[in-house]
Amino acid sequence: MKNLFAVSTLLFVLALQLKAQNTLAYKWQANSTYTFKAIQNDRIKMGGGGMMGMMAIAGDMEFKTESVFTLKIDQVMPNGSAKGSFYLLNFKSTDDKGNVIASISNLPKEAIEADFIVDKKGNFTFTEIPILLCREGSTLLVETKIEKGEMAASAEADGERVTLFAEFNPKNGSLKAGYNVATISKPKPKAITVKEDDETIDLLPTDFLDLLQLH
Repeated sequence: MKNLFAVSTLLFVLALQLKAQNTLAYKWQANSTYTFKAIQNDRIKMGGGGMMGMMAIAGDMEFKTESVFTLKIDQVMPNGSAKGSFYLLNFKSTDDKGNVIASISNLPKEAIEADFIVDKKGNFTFTEIPILLCREGSTLLVETKIEKGEMAASAEADGERVTLFAEFNPKNGSLKAGYNVATISKPKPKAITVKEDDETIDLLPTDFLDLLQLH
């Protein structure tokens, strides 16, 4: 279950137009950008084994992710839809006790990007998204593919080949040795086996983007 509260620094209402048939639609403009600050709460069901070095428990745990991101419109198509890019500028994820799981501030411009298509009603379609992959002893910042509306997860022995941006110490959320905000802009592909007890936290604020949909 997710709840999300967001405050925009640029209002999307500026992109709205009232058509003759009294229906609202976005009028996207190429080279326009919108920057937002979002807070998203994820509730994850835990098994008896726990995760990320935490005490073994069963039940639900809540994680709060605070992020700043930009949506940039690159191209407007004849049907009114637009192609653009999502850029993650900074984020911090904490558990329900306030412990920091992962945190990055002042990311290099366009270091973590996810391309999208958005229609006139504000329906976003992504092919890749950044996520936190959380497991015992490690938290990974990766980019994974979206297939038929769902995150791809491989059961093959050699795992799914994903883009690895950084690895965090799950006890304090700091970057592990060898990673910094500069190296994140040069991610490396890595084969990772997604395990059954791995948990994931979205860094793409999907709930916020859902709020932008017009009806």
